[in-house]
Amino acid sequence: MKAGQRKLTSLKVKLLLIFCVVLIPQAIFFVWYGTDMLQKINERIAQSEHATLSLLSNSIAEEIADIENDLAEIALNNESFRHLGVAEDELDSYIYSYDIFNNKNLLDANDDIAALVIYNGRSDSFYINYGLMNSYSLNDRLQTREPIEDAVKHILDSGSIVTNGWFLLETEDRCYYCQAVSYYDAYCICLFDFEHAAINVIKENDIDGMLVFRYGDVILNEREWIEELDIVFEDNADYYITGQPTQQFVVQTFKSGIAMSYFTEYAGTIKSMTIMQLQLLGMGIFTFLIILVAYIYIRKRILKPMHRLVETMEHISSGNLEVEADWEYKTAEFYLVNSTFNNMISQIKQLKIETYEKQISKEQAKLKALRLQIRSHFFLNCLKTLYGMAETKQYSNIQQYLILLSNHLSYIFRDNGDLVMIDGELKSCQNYISLQKLNLSNPPIYSMSVDAIAKEIMIPPITLLTFVENCVKHGTQIGKQLEISLNISWLVCEEERLLNITIHDNGPGFDKELLPKLNNFTENYLDVDGVGIINVISRFQLIFGDRFAIAFANRNGATVNIFITPDAEDGRKGGSTNEFIGSR
Repeated sequence: MKAGQRKLTSLKVKLLLIFCVVLIPQAIFFVWYGTDMLQKINERIAQSEHATLSLLSNSIAEEIADIENDLAEIALNNESFRHLGVAEDELDSYIYSYDIFNNKNLLDANDDIAALVIYNGRSDSFYINYGLMNSYSLNDRLQTREPIEDAVKHILDSGSIVTNGWFLLETEDRCYYCQAVSYYDAYCICLFDFEHAAINVIKENDIDGMLVFRYGDVILNEREWIEELDIVFEDNADYYITGQPTQQFVVQTFKSGIAMSYFTEYAGTIKSMTIMQLQLLGMGIFTFLIILVAYIYIRKRILKPMHRLVETMEHISSGNLEVEADWEYKTAEFYLVNSTFNNMISQIKQLKIETYEKQISKEQAKLKALRLQIRSHFFLNCLKTLYGMAETKQYSNIQQYLILLSNHLSYIFRDNGDLVMIDGELKSCQNYISLQKLNLSNPPIYSMSVDAIAKEIMIPPITLLTFVENCVKHGTQIGKQLEISLNISWLVCEEERLLNITIHDNGPGFDKELLPKLNNFTENYLDVDGVGIINVISRFQLIFGDRFAIAFANRNGATVNIFITPDAEDGRKGGSTNEFIGSR
């Protein structure tokens, strides 16, 4: 900013600043209030749910304590269990096991015990007294017995059975919480079923919710429900919300190595709010809506019309005088500014048109001068060739040469306008090669590959011919066949298509000092050896502007790549169809 110049702030910024000053403190207050209110509501819910969980967990803990006491009684005071520990006969093992089941039947005292297992390692006897499994059919009990027996034998054989605490026994489709007592080779194992215990304790206390038990990372019940709701456990949280699509409010506690989590469906914040909290929330929403409506009104009546005016001014500042302030303003002040502004733009546009017309006339004169430069260059080459033929008395070749030359002159001196079809330019190049075949003892080999649609694209006349002439002039070497190729194809680049024209010869290539100058062409640079190429570049730039690019390279000879982005009208504009006229 220049010295003494005032720093300006737009009206839009000032209005937004006012709204921010009013709105941001309210937003901060309501965010804080909402967060604090949500935390208090959840804490109140958690307190209630913790009381329920405490009731349920104490009931389960009492069951587990009773099982521990009963198993300790069997281990210390049951004579049949002591005899079983040293019994080697299978019949004795059966009698002692039957006596244990009858004298101290844990299954009658606890509905949540799945089974009581007695195993004698000396006689390899295995006995199961079913608890809650008594309701199963005989076939189901047999199917349940086999995986339990396999699991118990596995831990006994592996020596991993625990006799001084609880351990987990996993079968194919179930997990049991177990405690075992032993005397020599006799074991009495109690299988506690948390799946059944959770259902019983919920029914006994007549509450809604779900009780889930975990032993470490192993879920002991309701596995399918946990997977269905995508429940994620958080052991370090006092309470948390998880699950989808139905959210669950979770509280948890840990007893006897078991994590007990109590789930209830989370009703949401609104349903848990008091009347006072709902009133405050409604007032906050109402205030926010008033501010929002006021902002929308000001934006529509002031900010948006002002933005359109500023946007139009920016377009005009960048040189685009075609835009107008055409907004239908409802405010008298904006309407007056709009009308005055459009009148001013109309006057500027008229002055601009007059300036453009003068510039166009200047450019057209320059274009004609450049085309005359190329024609004089071509005429001089033709005269030199005819002189050489006449000097060597090649009269038949002169006659044929004149026919081919007349074709060129007809093409060049026709009123082609500023552009010709690529097809006409290609025929001119072919005619020129035919001239060279009469002129040179070792004429060039010429090949051409052209996309059919590209033949209708309009380009400046006598441009491709100039590059072919340069190939013959500078590419011919003694003892080596000159090969010239001309390829025209389409390149797809992102969302636009480029026309790629490539002229290549196998000669010595461009001069190393001239090549960088050609690739960094400026209008003020003219080199005697490259005047024809310079004229071609100038004419392409005058016609296509930024939609034209050219690159020169030495790749096993001289290579010229021309890139054009044609407009939709490029295939239809021009002075004529530019069909090449030839004599038969």
